[in-house]
Amino acid sequence: MRSINFDDGFKSFCINGDENRVIRFNPGDLNMRVRVEEAQKRIRKWEGSLKAIELNPDGTLVVEDEEESAELRGFEDMLRRELNYVFNADVYDTIFSGQSPLCTVGKEKMFLFEAVLQSVTPIIEEEIEAFSSASQARVENYTKGYRK
Repeated sequence: MRSINFDDGFKSFCINGDENRVIRFNPGDLNMRVRVEEAQKRIRKWEGSLKAIELNPDGTLVVEDEEESAELRGFEDMLRRELNYVFNADVYDTIFSGQSPLCTVGKEKMFLFEAVLQSVTPIIEEEIEAFSSASQARVENYTKGYRK
């Protein structure tokens, strides 16, 4: 069988230096920024309903309650869909490695899922900026003879 070969832009990223936890995506995908913004809006809507629920630092409920447990499961299911949507791939299990996305991490005590989104945004921005610069240079190559 013949193969069609080209640079598809995919890059591999290990999660927190763990080479057993690798995700692949194209950080130069211009629609990725749009998907991040859309996902963040949907996540913020859910976050509002979670504010009344008391959580332990590991993301579990302080007081076991069936209704609140269902709310947390619903949030985690939504978060799985949104993160996979952002990356356009099934990355959720690799990123969280069994941890609750609602556990608190870092000095800022933010949710783990927030730390993930915060960490990937600069990578996307960097790739999009590099694309824009290269694209502008290509356009100038074609238009330089037409400028006054």
